[in-house]
Amino acid sequence: MQLDTGQWVVIGVSIVLLGWYIGGYYYNRRQAEKIFAWLREGLTPWGELRAGKRLSGMTTGGRVRVQNAAAPFRRIEATFTLEARENLFFWLFNLLQGKRDELVLEVALRQMRVQEIVAARDGDAELKRVLAAPGKKPFQFGPGPRDFQIARRGAENDDGVQERVKAFLEVYGKAVYRLSLQRNEPQLKVYAKLPFLLPRSARAFFEDLQQLVG
Repeated sequence: MQLDTGQWVVIGVSIVLLGWYIGGYYYNRRQAEKIFAWLREGLTPWGELRAGKRLSGMTTGGRVRVQNAAAPFRRIEATFTLEARENLFFWLFNLLQGKRDELVLEVALRQMRVQEIVAARDGDAELKRVLAAPGKKPFQFGPGPRDFQIARRGAENDDGVQERVKAFLEVYGKAVYRLSLQRNEPQLKVYAKLPFLLPRSARAFFEDLQQLVG
């Protein structure tokens, strides 16, 4: 049976999508191994690494945690998510929205915070939510390094934490797109784009986080 042009197009597209799926799947596997190795280098000095809960749904990525971390940390949980490289159309759609491989750190500290800070790029949805949230003590709003905005509230004597946040963002501002310090656990949250973070030393990154929280 001779195939017409339309059938050949369908076959060709199917082959391309299948090849893309296989290539994307194996690329994400290698990327996950690379990220796990990076996290292992950075987190091992703070305690024993354990696997975290599986990610929900169709999300590709992983989670590790340090339960009894050395001071000033008490618990560190690192969650990374990968681009949907297996699906060509989803990958292109997310790429156009600026989504990349991402890392979220949630860190419980051994001491309670007296200063609350949210640092994010101007226009960030979470920053808008924080500033709009009702409360007896509203956040004070001001500029930060690069294109960041910083909102803070709490004791006037902040032990230099604002300056440490600014110094941290001067170094990691290309990778980190949101950072928050709060009173409730986890007191420290960091959101970063992994393509800009992985080239840096993982051990230095977590040591700089230690300096950040004082």
